[in-house]
Amino acid sequence: MLAFLRECKLISTKEEYPQWLIDFNDLDDEHLKILIDEEAAIIEEAKSKIDIAEEKLASNLEHKSILIETGDSLVAMVLNILQKSPSPSANHN
Repeated sequence: MLAFLRECKLISTKEEYPQWLIDFNDLDDEHLKILIDEEAAIIEEAKSKIDIAEEKLASNLEHKSILIETGDSLVAMVLNILQKSPSPSANHN
């Protein structure tokens, strides 16, 4: 019965390690922890760049969709774009 439960991953045979053993640095543990932290920071930065690029793509698609819109929807989109554009008089100060 235990073999069946382990095979179905309903129970685990892996022992839990005590916290003192996890915290104990031996061999190259400290170097590996630093490496993991550095690489995790790189991944987070890349995720942030991806999020920004995806938002820009969505904005670009919204602007491009003006090519297929008509009627009130087109008017609303043009007004929205004009509202987001900087005022020409603002550059003369």
